[in-house]
Amino acid sequence: MNIVLDFDGVLLDDERFKKDYTLVFKRFGISKAAYQSTYHAAKIKTGGYYAPDVHLAILQKQYPRLHKEELARAISMFVKMSFRYVYPDAEEFLSYFKMQKVPLFLVSTGHSFQREKIKASKLTPFFKQVFVVKSVSKKEPLARVVGHGDRAFIFIDDKKEIADKVKKEFPQAMVIQMRRRRTVSKSAHADAVVKNMSEAKTLCEKILRQKS
Repeated sequence: MNIVLDFDGVLLDDERFKKDYTLVFKRFGISKAAYQSTYHAAKIKTGGYYAPDVHLAILQKQYPRLHKEELARAISMFVKMSFRYVYPDAEEFLSYFKMQKVPLFLVSTGHSFQREKIKASKLTPFFKQVFVVKSVSKKEPLARVVGHGDRAFIFIDDKKEIADKVKKEFPQAMVIQMRRRRTVSKSAHADAVVKNMSEAKTLCEKILRQKS
């Protein structure tokens, strides 16, 4: 049985990453309010995923004297440090199931920025395949993982709406919501809700034993 994981909020502490990411912009005179408003404007423009070049183009209009090229380099340097934001329990989970020869897949929303972040996390060697899709929907990459028929698989994501949608689209999936923070809305349709990867590991082991 395959295990499919999301990246942000599951393997990587995206809240801490975003907090420190804003500091990169602060060094260039961008206020937190300006960062947030232009960040959301950039995501709207791309249709839901984050692209620094789009973000910088919007910022340039508000800050004509912005050193865009220097900021772009600072962003690139920051992204290369993504491994610092990987949750401590993430590698243990991935290492264990890779040793058990359980196929692991990563499905994440984004574009080149997200690909670079995932690459810099140093977690890609654990995965059989990594999917980074522009669409918020994960139906297409999951269908490729499942293949023909209704093969069961384990799916782990932190977002309530994604967990609910995947359970609806793939009823054979064992959907686990990763809810590391209480502020994360709880899924009503996930098969289970866990607080960390240690709990997820125990649950996945149980599911795999039952299916073997």
